[in-house]
Amino acid sequence: MTRYSGALLMSLAACATTPPPSTSPTPFVMGARETKTLVLTRVASPWWAPDFLITGKFIDSIPEYAAVPALEHKAYTLSDDRRFGGLYLWPDRASAERYFDEAWHARVRKVRGVDGDVQILDAVWTVAGETAEGTALPHHGLRTEGAVTWVWAQAGDDVSARLEGLARLHGVPPGVVRVSLVTAPGGGVGLVALWNSHAKARSFWTPARLDEARAVLGATTQLTWFRAPVFLDVAADRSALAASPALDTAPVGAR
Repeated sequence: MTRYSGALLMSLAACATTPPPSTSPTPFVMGARETKTLVLTRVASPWWAPDFLITGKFIDSIPEYAAVPALEHKAYTLSDDRRFGGLYLWPDRASAERYFDEAWHARVRKVRGVDGDVQILDAVWTVAGETAEGTALPHHGLRTEGAVTWVWAQAGDDVSARLEGLARLHGVPPGVVRVSLVTAPGGGVGLVALWNSHAKARSFWTPARLDEARAVLGATTQLTWFRAPVFLDVAADRSALAASPALDTAPVGAR
């Protein structure tokens, strides 16, 4: 059983508490273009594994990901089609591609018996969420009610205009931990948001709001949902985990 310091566990547990909602949405401010990269992974879950067991394995693997060079943030995800994975934030595409190389795919095939679905997205603008008081939302938590939403479409040649429209539509609503405008080779555009509350994400993404997104991005727009029961600020947690005595940092397999 992996052991953590009492301080870290208390910190993570406290961060799982949902903060009070804002009185009005915060605009998404598009500053200087960034080079960060988001990666969404999905791997088929064993048919016999209940969600609580998978979540426990997520928590056990925290030391492994705290030691991954360059990784800034990870949200562990579960999808409605029985796939588990994660939303990873990297400082650049090169760091992401070094981690999700052929050896990673081979390891997943060996351990899980299937290949992993890996979507590498350029996060050209990223904004952190805020509470009503204007302070940053917690960026890590254990056994949370969090969620990840990914709205996506092929935008052709109008990438910049569609991203600006999506930023105006979405903003930074209450409950968002982090939101990124993303692109991909071939003209794909979209937005990925990590929420500290599945209920807040559902209340935001109403059918009417999705219709608005289709008006901005086009008829091919899709919205994908993930539950995020565990998420962590890797950079902040790495130092705390390193100070934990008798920490078991052995790899726990591909996740």
